[in-house]
Amino acid sequence: MTGYCFVDIKTLGLGRNAPTWEFAAISTPNLSRSARGDEIRFAIEHDSDNWLESLPEPFASDYRARYDPSEAQTEQMAAYTISKITRRAFVVAREPAFHVDHVAALLRRHSIEPEWFCVEGIGSIVKGFLAARGELSDPPWNAADLSSAVGIDPADYEVHTAKGGVRWVKAQYDLVMAKRSQQLP
Repeated sequence: MTGYCFVDIKTLGLGRNAPTWEFAAISTPNLSRSARGDEIRFAIEHDSDNWLESLPEPFASDYRARYDPSEAQTEQMAAYTISKITRRAFVVAREPAFHVDHVAALLRRHSIEPEWFCVEGIGSIVKGFLAARGELSDPPWNAADLSSAVGIDPADYEVHTAKGGVRWVKAQYDLVMAKRSQQLP
């Protein structure tokens, strides 16, 4: 059965080859707006050589404080797990071109072709909602401002973590979708 899978990752940089070291998801078994979802979060084994020194210090410090190699899954096991929970799902991410591209590359390194149904970006969903209400500001937009505009305070979520980031994305989605049936101007 098709459901939603909200995903977030943390990487050691913004480049396509930057290692993904943390993954989190909330998956729902169906498309019901009332579905709460199952949470998963894990670290992924990777080679951090030559990546940490290029990270801004706050990101490098966060990585050093939170990454524990003894608790990390192998990349192959991570790929299998991610494939299983995203299969036939509507994947929702904060920055889909970044997050989903990294996840797809991780899967393909282990000969797993992504099988999600489609990918949606929470920013586009929120912008559409705000535009329909006549409340969308002029560009440029940033994720924190869009989230705040629909009443979700990013400061309430540990968005620097994959688990906090995915909870933040789902909170925005749940709020917008709960209000979608209300009459718009």
